[in-house]
Amino acid sequence: AVIDVATRAALASLELGTAVRGIAISPDGSHAYVTRFRAAVDHGEVFEVDLSAMALARTIELALDPGPDNADTGRGVPNYLSSITISPDGARAVVPSKKDNTERGLVRDGEALDDDNTVRTIVSEIDLVSGTERLGARIDLDDHDMASAVAFSPLGDLMFIATQGTNRVDVYDTASGRLVSGFATSLAPQGLWLADGRLYVQCFTARALDIVDVASLLSGTDATARSVATVATVSAEPLSPEALLGEQIFYNADDPRMSADGYIACASCHLDGDSDGRVWDFTDRGEGLR
Repeated sequence: AVIDVATRAALASLELGTAVRGIAISPDGSHAYVTRFRAAVDHGEVFEVDLSAMALARTIELALDPGPDNADTGRGVPNYLSSITISPDGARAVVPSKKDNTERGLVRDGEALDDDNTVRTIVSEIDLVSGTERLGARIDLDDHDMASAVAFSPLGDLMFIATQGTNRVDVYDTASGRLVSGFATSLAPQGLWLADGRLYVQCFTARALDIVDVASLLSGTDATARSVATVATVSAEPLSPEALLGEQIFYNADDPRMSADGYIACASCHLDGDSDGRVWDFTDRGEGLR
């Protein structure tokens, strides 16, 4: 929907036929890029919307990763596409998501699901000129759970990636794809905003906004970040202490009692207490296809 911010009137709308979640507007304001939240069976989707005509221009597919499965990568379909971010030059967009290995299982390929190859997390890159994914530029974040948000540096040379279940932000060089820094956050970081040398991290289950000084990272003088403050985002917690603790456990893959290598929490497959729309092969644990 297009909303006039002054009058709050709905000016136009477009039905995309499926649940959508993330949105980004091109620098020239001509197009919107909207993520399909739950993937199709074998690929993720981003809808390119022509805002002048308020019509679907094209659908961009994010490919099922063919693997192979090993300790630091694996097969899977991009799913839970919650956000999308366009680079400062407008040439590409990145989509953080999880990656579901529905190719694996005793019925499907004879291999049981394991810690490294059930759910992984990725950041996919789209060439906005051609409208196609650059599969070779995809980043697979090892030992992480649920990439949820990305922020680019003003020059576009660095990419800050929040991982909800791992409670951290990692910083990548966009030219080489190399990890250059990273730091812990409060629980369940889901949103990022970068301004004036500070990174603002919205942490859902902590009910907090972390403010981090990343000026030295942006200038290339140091690879460290410095915590400035953590600001509460609620004045009164609506949940009981027991219910809040349960919610925090539900989203947290960083606790080794929940996940041996930090890949999976309850929210990895049941974000917001819902379903991820996958059919999993749980034959190795006596459940069959679920």
